Amino acid sequence: MVDDKENREVNTVSEFLRNSCQICPSNRISFTNYFRGVSYPITRPNGVSCKLFPVSTGSIAEFYIEPMLSCIGDIGVMYHYSNDLAIPQWHPPPTQLPADFENCVKVYEIINSPIPGYVYLYLTYIISRNTANDEYVIAECVSSRNAVLNNELHVIGEREIEIH
Repeated sequence: MVDDKENREVNTVSEFLRNSCQICPSNRISFTNYFRGVSYPITRPNGVSCKLFPVSTGSIAEFYIEPMLSCIGDIGVMYHYSNDLAIPQWHPPPTQLPADFENCVKVYEIINSPIPGYVYLYLTYIISRNTANDEYVIAECVSSRNAVLNNELHVIGEREIEIH
């Protein structure tokens, strides 16, 4: 009896999701594409110049779920710098990167935190582009676990922004 009730609940939720998820309407796709290839020159708090790239995230970038209330939407924008890169823990640093990246890039390992949905980014390598063959090589190995990326240093100017 309990199994039947659980199966009905699972089927009801599954049906709701199947009926709610649709291919992105064309206006949603254009919002996602709006950020493609866009960058802004920036000087970081430590004085290093680089580019800042906005990236659309969340359901608007992946798929569209029709909200229950039409006034609610899910648009997320994240940013990344052209001289920072995060890779999974234990993966070797890349030898090829898109042209958007700087000649010198800090590579952080992604380490799970005890808080679900959050990670630590530990600086592990500094790689630099070899101009002879356009490949990146390790310029420095950083073994200190004290070299954690701190978002507080990434607040832009005097503006208050929400950091996750």
